[in-house]
Amino acid sequence: QRAIFRIQPESWFKDVYQVDEVHFNDPNTINETLRNLGARQLLLLDVYQVDEVHFNDPNTINETLRNLGARQLLLLVGYFDLNNAKRAENTDSGSVLEPADFKGKSEFPFDTEMLYPIMGNLRVFKTDKELEVMRYSCKVIFISEFYIYSSSA
Repeated sequence: QRAIFRIQPESWFKDVYQVDEVHFNDPNTINETLRNLGARQLLLLDVYQVDEVHFNDPNTINETLRNLGARQLLLLVGYFDLNNAKRAENTDSGSVLEPADFKGKSEFPFDTEMLYPIMGNLRVFKTDKELEVMRYSCKVIFISEFYIYSSSA
């Protein structure tokens, strides 16, 4: 398994991979992060149980992908309707999901249609464990609200 961390991870990245590396959000901290790469890399290898960790420097990610033998890039782009190519706009923030961009991206063939329907369904379909957690959470909320409203009556 390999993990490549983007400087600005999307919300889906945390949802799917359970990655919670908030300090990668600020491009100004990337140099500080790279200075501590040795210890940081070992920690991330252990935390996410992957074989390799590569930090995304926009100037070298194409070299990393070439070294990893990437033949095609699957880039996440949001569309409501692939036939009409309407951009998917976040109904809360109004932001639009744009594909990853980096120096040398044009050197690779890439697909921007395959991932969105798959990633969208990850939020719709739940495993038995996820459903169990959701049911438990609802039960706890119901019981706590019952006691709160009962005591205020």
